[in-house]
Amino acid sequence: MTHWMCVRCGYLFSAPSPPNECPGCKEVCVFNDVTCYRPECGGEQNVDPLLVGATLRAMAGVSVPPATRTAVSATTKARTAYVDTLATAEMFDGLTEEQKQQFLSLGKTETYEQGVVIFREGEDAQKLYIIEEGCVAIESDVDGQKRVPICTVSKGQVFGWSSLVPPYQLTASAITLEKTRAIAIDSTKVRDLCSTNPTLGCLIMRNTTRLVASRLKNLRLELISLIYA
Repeated sequence: MTHWMCVRCGYLFSAPSPPNECPGCKEVCVFNDVTCYRPECGGEQNVDPLLVGATLRAMAGVSVPPATRTAVSATTKARTAYVDTLATAEMFDGLTEEQKQQFLSLGKTETYEQGVVIFREGEDAQKLYIIEEGCVAIESDVDGQKRVPICTVSKGQVFGWSSLVPPYQLTASAITLEKTRAIAIDSTKVRDLCSTNPTLGCLIMRNTTRLVASRLKNLRLELISLIYA
């Protein structure tokens, strides 16, 4: 998957080819390929902070309306392959098919239109989400004025992990990038299941820890992009 960056607003996403219209500023834009093809980047699943920085510098003279200005992130490259591996294979890694179904039976399907804020950073975390169709951006608020993209999650991937970890408070916001259908699982029921079934609970929490680690890596790449901006 190739990582693209809009030269108008700085929006980063992952797609086989760039679209005609930017998902961030909703304008017809030019996109730079910021995929990292250098070994030190860790592979093509990552963006190249040098290319991100060069694009940011080139954007310096471009005027973008505040309403459409999108925070730039080296991790908003929509690390589809990377996140898909962690969220899908690792969230359910080690679970039997019966345990997976037991886990999924705790939730119900919810549908959201494009541009819907599913939850906001700082709110109480009450649900864990697994996407059936669509795409959601996970973003962190900065100074209450802009959002810094952390990653995007799509079909089969998980978000809302804060609902399983004390103090059960959301550490980021979730906004749909397109019409999305997700299984929303009551986190209280998940925690109860983990208490009554320690073996299953251990697997779920181990896999949740891996998911958290992936988000921390995304934030590290975010900081790198800011350094090279």
